[in-house]
Amino acid sequence: NLATIDLLGQVGIGPTIEFARQLGIKSPLARDLSLALGSSSVTLLELTSQSSVIVEVTFSLGITPTAIVMFGVTVPL
Repeated sequence: NLATIDLLGQVGIGPTIEFARQLGIKSPLARDLSLALGSSSVTLLELTSQSSVIVEVTFSLGITPTAIVMFGVTVPL
């Protein structure tokens, strides 16, 4: 929890919320460090939409997705 709060503090609340908006999150988001802990509610549609944006960008950049199988061992998908 402290690591995510520290990261949000370094990145900034405003830029983080703006990035969430770019990913399709439209729900109201807390403008404080509790955002790093998941204090704001978003819809299932928003969650799945942002995931599809990340996958689309990953493939457009030519990045091969990987899955963590166990204990740090990765296997290409």
